[in-house]
Amino acid sequence: MSDSDRDLTELAAKAIGEEVEWLPSQKVFYRKSCDWPQEKGFFAPLHNDGEALGLVMKLDMTVNCNRDELTVIVQTRRPKLLKAVRSNNCDADVRRTIVEVAAMNGRLIK
Repeated sequence: MSDSDRDLTELAAKAIGEEVEWLPSQKVFYRKSCDWPQEKGFFAPLHNDGEALGLVMKLDMTVNCNRDELTVIVQTRRPKLLKAVRSNNCDADVRRTIVEVAAMNGRLIK
């Protein structure tokens, strides 16, 4: 995982109040705390559809994907944040766009 991907993932976790710890030997983030015991484990929204969907739900995001035009639009309601991208690999680009918008939210938290 690149440093920029690590930063995005850490900020996305911060946006939803998730405490994560980077495990350099395994090159993954591990959840330090969570509401549900079954959620303990790794936090990888850039690679896991379920983790990305969790960000969407917890941050009240709207996601639009148009596979015909290969575009992804993600926005939040409060605060109003928006990102739109042209996509080559729709699944990976949807996850990345969700994480990037979540990271924008995380940057706003002091």
